[in-house]
Amino acid sequence: MASVSVERLDHLGVVASVSKDLGLIEMIDARLLVHDQEEITAGEAVAGMILNGLGFSDRPLTLTPQFFANKPLDLLFHEGVRAELFNRFKLGRTLDEAYGYGCALLLSELALSVCRQEGIDARFNHLDTTSFSLTGDDVPDSDEHAMAITHGYAKDHRPDLKQAVLELMVSQDGGVPLMSKSWDGNASDTQIFQERAHALLATFKDAPSPRYLVADAKLYTGRECHQPGQTRLYHAYSGYAQAGLAGDHASAHVGHVAVSRCHDTLSAPLVVPLWHGPEVAGGMVTGISGAG
Repeated sequence: MASVSVERLDHLGVVASVSKDLGLIEMIDARLLVHDQEEITAGEAVAGMILNGLGFSDRPLTLTPQFFANKPLDLLFHEGVRAELFNRFKLGRTLDEAYGYGCALLLSELALSVCRQEGIDARFNHLDTTSFSLTGDDVPDSDEHAMAITHGYAKDHRPDLKQAVLELMVSQDGGVPLMSKSWDGNASDTQIFQERAHALLATFKDAPSPRYLVADAKLYTGRECHQPGQTRLYHAYSGYAQAGLAGDHASAHVGHVAVSRCHDTLSAPLVVPLWHGPEVAGGMVTGISGAG
């Protein structure tokens, strides 16, 4: 009698198909090391971790082979892929290679490539932070480059717990994550937004089209008023039109946009132009120094 085996595809077929259509595996393999003797590439290992993470499973990565034991891997990947290939050694080496390349850099490059491929508008970047509280005893990490799990401003109203802070920037069009970075638990939004604004200004200063950073009032500290040149900050809501001059060509995307004067109270989300050109609000934006 012929034996019958049952394999579960569930929603993982959709996830794998999207990954293949976007070419994520090929893009990752082009950036991470490829070894001649490996049976699955780094890109396939990352794809496996994505499937595991989106498989409604709370198992650790070391048990990934168990997760794939009853999955049709020939459909999710290709013929010859076996569950035991996604062992902790392969996944660990892949994570080490991603860390060596730069996790934030890898995410940004993949995201921007996908945006270009799918025609996603990446001109407007939304930036914010959140905190993750941790319970239980923690072991001090000897790695001097690791983030510090410590007490800080608790956005979840649990100041008694230690926490870590996550910075995330997404595109307005589709909410595609463009950048992610972990910070110490006591890092402030002012510090994070200031560093990100300066980095983006350096990156986008020669961009052929305007780029904008949308964030809350922590993006503005008041120091811009004392810097040489002109700084323009935009309220993203029509209710703040009285704050300054209206009429930026981006208003079709973010609603009625107004230029804020330095003495105005800033308590609403802001839009900061990250591109220097004559089309922005009808004039040249000559500098955004100290935005934080």
